[in-house]
Amino acid sequence: MAQASKAVARSTIIDKMGVEGVGGLVHVRTVGPSSGQGGGVSGVATRVGQGAWSLLDNDLALLRRLITDLRRLLSLAKSNDEIVAVGEMVMALENVRDGDGIEAVLSLSVGVQDGNDTFSEGWFVRLALSPDAIVLDKLNTTYTVEMGVERHTTGYAVLKPSGAFDDAGVAAWLAELNELRRWSTAEIQSERLPL
Repeated sequence: MAQASKAVARSTIIDKMGVEGVGGLVHVRTVGPSSGQGGGVSGVATRVGQGAWSLLDNDLALLRRLITDLRRLLSLAKSNDEIVAVGEMVMALENVRDGDGIEAVLSLSVGVQDGNDTFSEGWFVRLALSPDAIVLDKLNTTYTVEMGVERHTTGYAVLKPSGAFDDAGVAAWLAELNELRRWSTAEIQSERLPL
């Protein structure tokens, strides 16, 4: 019972990202921005007692590609916090690649938002890492005074500890990420929760 309440307390940040494919959910909560804001990432809680990751060569190659492209985000970082966020995610993915444990549940969001008090749009690519999965998705937001906030999430790929990352999904997500890197107004946001 105490373990279950600890798991609920550390519920995380991945916004229904791959919920169908990520097993052992303890709790799901939405962590979102206030009206007119975008980029909120939310999550799937971690499963207590998660074992080691057993990844195939193809999964490892995709992780290496993901790590390389994430390192390129450092040129976009505008603050020490953003540099630390990118570095922490890269380190955590390297730990997964190397068969080491995960020390925290992490999310990283890169995106742009433009608009005013009556209309705004946002585009965010998100990566989340927990003992249950690595999830890649994109969030598009639209805010109007009349309709409020509309959010549309597109899932790209989910890597579970048992392996089988989707090559095409990872490539499509990386294309979105690299397109956002070209925007000087893109911002990096992150969240970290202890296990």
